[in-house]
Amino acid sequence: MKRTRILPLVISAMLLSACDDFLEPEANNTYPQDQLYTAQYWEGILLNAYDYLPDNMSFNEDLLSDDAVTNNLGSQYITIATGNLSATNYPHGKWTRGFENLHYINLFLEHVDEVTWSYVSEDRNRYHIQRLKGEAYGLRAYLEFNLLKYHAGITNDGTLAGYPIIRKTLSPSDDWKLARNTFEECLDSIYADCERAISVLPDNYQDIEFNDTIDPETVIDYNKTYGLRFSNRINATIVKSLRSRVALYAASPSFNPDAEANRWEAAAIYAGEVMEMFGEVDNLTPKSLTFYLKQESHEEAGVIDPEIIWKSKYSTNRSLEVSNYPPSLYGGGSINPSHNLVAAFPMQNGYPITVDTATSKFDPENPYENRDPRLSTYILYDGGTLEGEMILTLADSSYDAVGVLETSTRSGYYLKKFLNERVQIDPGRTMTSVDHFAIYIRYTEILLNYAEAVNEVYGPDGKIGTHPTAREVIAAIRARAGITQPDEYLASISSKEEFRELVKNERRIELCFENHRYWDIRRWKEMTTLTDPVLGITLDADSTIVDKQIEERRYQDYMIYGPIPYNEAIKYEELVQNAGY
Repeated sequence: MKRTRILPLVISAMLLSACDDFLEPEANNTYPQDQLYTAQYWEGILLNAYDYLPDNMSFNEDLLSDDAVTNNLGSQYITIATGNLSATNYPHGKWTRGFENLHYINLFLEHVDEVTWSYVSEDRNRYHIQRLKGEAYGLRAYLEFNLLKYHAGITNDGTLAGYPIIRKTLSPSDDWKLARNTFEECLDSIYADCERAISVLPDNYQDIEFNDTIDPETVIDYNKTYGLRFSNRINATIVKSLRSRVALYAASPSFNPDAEANRWEAAAIYAGEVMEMFGEVDNLTPKSLTFYLKQESHEEAGVIDPEIIWKSKYSTNRSLEVSNYPPSLYGGGSINPSHNLVAAFPMQNGYPITVDTATSKFDPENPYENRDPRLSTYILYDGGTLEGEMILTLADSSYDAVGVLETSTRSGYYLKKFLNERVQIDPGRTMTSVDHFAIYIRYTEILLNYAEAVNEVYGPDGKIGTHPTAREVIAAIRARAGITQPDEYLASISSKEEFRELVKNERRIELCFENHRYWDIRRWKEMTTLTDPVLGITLDADSTIVDKQIEERRYQDYMIYGPIPYNEAIKYEELVQNAGY
């Protein structure tokens, strides 16, 4: 099944430069209406909203959780995590850019029917309008979900509020004193846009072949509108996957104060719809553990790892490696996984390292032996290897040891996930770059969404329709990772509560450094976890590895929700701030 990639975003100025006459404005410096309504111009408006999507990996939001710290001590994310989250200091908020891009979407939807998208045939023109509307609705759902995720919260009067729902472009004469809609109203708005997009978009963009049963003109019209050339644009599979994420957030304790079971069931149903498209758990392969490494042989054939549902365009660079390789390999060692995260990885036999050592086989003197294989794949620990070199994070003689250099680790660990070991940044050798991309949604997230939701409704061995049980989904994920089979620890869990904690831990491991952890903790409303100090490791007098606190986390209870930007909240009394800010 072909998956999507986001096209290189086209700048409006480049689109307009195609016509010299178009660049000649009237005497009053405005463009004639007949020149304004061109397909190139209006598609540029839509592509401005696509430009909202990040095109490179960022781990900043992981720094706000208990999964990581950074050796960049001037990072504003350290100041946030250590007590300075406020309405004036919320750099990862989405309010301003979100509404800016919603303006582009609304403007596009107001004019899309007035534009001639193809002069070849009425059918092709109609197909283009249909597809472009679907993309716009899908993008609007994504933008509005981010507004909920980053800014929804409980106000002083106890209302769970979202954002002002705006469905038209606002002119200077319009009333700009807009109140926030309720969370429920915002949720309904997002779902409605998802339905609109799904109803008109194909599951995937692909060319159909000529045959005796299809009119040749129909084939040409279809391929020119829904063909492989659009494979980096939003499709129905992406929107269904986004809806799964939206539903999971809506069912979670922070946004579901009455613990409505129908919210969890909806989340399970929406995730199940995507699972059915991907063969449930039958297509999971170990290769997907390193989904972020481009498979050139597959790319040449136009096939992408089915694990990837939505990602950015490729960008050829070595910035991830330059930032995160350890100093002995000439890197900046920027992102340092925490010992909290490392301790979450079970043993290869599936048992947590916290159970008795006779059962788990955990050896404190050799803490990384016989661990879940995902640990050595995603995290570089003392004695681990990168580029064939052993990295020593606890030896005083090593540049890679804790605190030796400004670029050395603070925690005793370095990031390995998302790095490509084919990259060379040694100045004494020929430097190399590789294709990187940002991941927006991948299939394992959908599986984890399903397992979490269906467990809340029916328990570990319940299921929705013909989909697997929650236990079967987690079993498949753990088996793919290399957990020894049969998985005795998984089999020993019987209650919904125990299984909930296992799903949370699997989610933490599988999705580490994909900017989920901080938001998961917040939607679960787990303030004690959010305020847990971040731990690293050191050697005691007996040269035994022990943990140590390296960074406090100072969050107040109200910080389960994010603020409305201060400059926006003070403009109009109708725009009520979240409690505490």
